[in-house]
Amino acid sequence: MLPWILPITLISASAEIIDRVVADVSGQLILTSDVQLEGLLSEIDPGATPFWHPRWHTPIERLIDAAIVRKAAADVGLYDPDREAVQARIRAIRARLDPGAWGELLVRLGLDEDQLEVVVRRRLTVDRYLQRNLLTNPADLPAWQDEAEQHLSTLRRRVRIRRIAPRDPETNP
Repeated sequence: MLPWILPITLISASAEIIDRVVADVSGQLILTSDVQLEGLLSEIDPGATPFWHPRWHTPIERLIDAAIVRKAAADVGLYDPDREAVQARIRAIRARLDPGAWGELLVRLGLDEDQLEVVVRRRLTVDRYLQRNLLTNPADLPAWQDEAEQHLSTLRRRVRIRRIAPRDPETNP
């Protein structure tokens, strides 16, 4: 027997799952950690439209719809925020926090500054798309939500959405 087989076997036997795919939107994967991040971030970054508000659907539904919107916006540079817009949004998030809480927030979110920039850029892309494609004023929340739901319903028909249920370790180890 080769001496290195036993250590490899022991290492692989102790492997643990650190994240799970919970949805696939035409190849854009949404992970459990993304859903958790959205739940936290929606509380401190409501965004420029009501889309990111914590009461606008569940975090996973918002992320599925955001992936659909980003897919619709992908080929249009008009929706891509520049670095200054991303930094301004990050500064606005930071301003909502108590002094010294920024580092704690990043740890809680499991992100570093560069990763947060990617997340904020994606959120801004969704906001920009919705601001340009919905005619209703976001201040008229019920009307905005109706129009957004109609528009998103149209976009949802264009993509393949697959939700992936968590495995039950008792029935499917």
